[in-house]
Amino acid sequence: MEENYVFDRLPGNIRQMGECADGTKIYIEDYVMTYIRQIFVDKHEKSIVILLGRHGIKEAENCNFIYGAVSVDCDLGENVMSLDSEKWNSIYESMHRNFPEADILGWGCGVCMWNSKMDAAIKQIHKKYFAREGMVLFVSDITEHEEKIFEWNDSQFTEKSGFIVYYEKNPQMQDFMISEGTAKSIEAGYQDKVTENVRKVIEKNKKNKVIQTKHVACGIGLIMMVVLFLGVNVLIESVGKIENLENSMSSVEGYINSKQAEETMSEKNNWFYPSATPVVKNVKQDVQQVMSDTNATASPKQTAAQKTSHKVKRNRKNKRNRRNAARTTSASSAGLTEKGYSGDYQSYVVSSGDTLSQIVWKQYHSFDYLKGVMKANGITDSDRIYEGECIILPEF
Repeated sequence: MEENYVFDRLPGNIRQMGECADGTKIYIEDYVMTYIRQIFVDKHEKSIVILLGRHGIKEAENCNFIYGAVSVDCDLGENVMSLDSEKWNSIYESMHRNFPEADILGWGCGVCMWNSKMDAAIKQIHKKYFAREGMVLFVSDITEHEEKIFEWNDSQFTEKSGFIVYYEKNPQMQDFMISEGTAKSIEAGYQDKVTENVRKVIEKNKKNKVIQTKHVACGIGLIMMVVLFLGVNVLIESVGKIENLENSMSSVEGYINSKQAEETMSEKNNWFYPSATPVVKNVKQDVQQVMSDTNATASPKQTAAQKTSHKVKRNRKNKRNRRNAARTTSASSAGLTEKGYSGDYQSYVVSSGDTLSQIVWKQYHSFDYLKGVMKANGITDSDRIYEGECIILPEF
């Protein structure tokens, strides 16, 4: 085996995609990334790639290194039927000619729209041809421009939190890409000088670390002073409000005492008139009663408003659930067949930001079916769909 393909150490020049947590780490060579991205852009869901490489040893024992890839025409919509023995013979021939001693570490595919049908097709292909522990599945969401890696363990997929792109000499993949006419690496200008520059920047950052720490400390101190100043202002305002309240209470008490004094003097001067009654009796209790009545009047209004808000939200949720249930029941009872459809359908749950036109394009790659989808779902306005709503996508 060539020296370049003995993976007994970790590569020095890397670019991490996502967070690489504990467990087996996946390293993909830069030219391989360029190749598989180009295949998925050109052929979408009509082709898959076989990922080739070796397991690491010694220092890199817990790593898989993918340094080669071979594409083969395979329509994901036809499941395993399109990946026959003739195509596998072509794959093995290409492996023997271009990547001797490489092992199959997994496969990859491009997806325009992830739905239940596509999910079932991918699982069926993986279970038939790649159902070995540790096998890798690389999925490229062409529409959303997202790339994800899964690992097959215990008869199910586990999504990896990230992977690593590495840059080293890879003459086998370069020669293969030249023979296939594939574009050069997206990182073709990447040289060791880049690494040297990065190291210089790191050293410079270390020297500036003390200065940055001082700046951060000054910033924190300034923020604390602002917070303290605002707190003092709030405290002063609160004290002022308390003093105003105390003054108001004192005025009320003075008024009450004066009325009580007048009442007492009136009783002393007119004690012999049986029909005489005090004009003001317990003004303090009257004030407290008025304040209590005001609070009691405001509380029911607030409670009614809250109840109305909860009721509106609950009605909206129940309406959406009834609409989704009605659509699913209509589809399962062959109602679509009576409208001219085949009876088979897919379902899609609306996410935030989705529009009906986007959903139709992702599913059918054409806007000609927009009216048919609106008719199947009982939608009169294509702009009025809601998050969490279940959309039926029939096969026309």
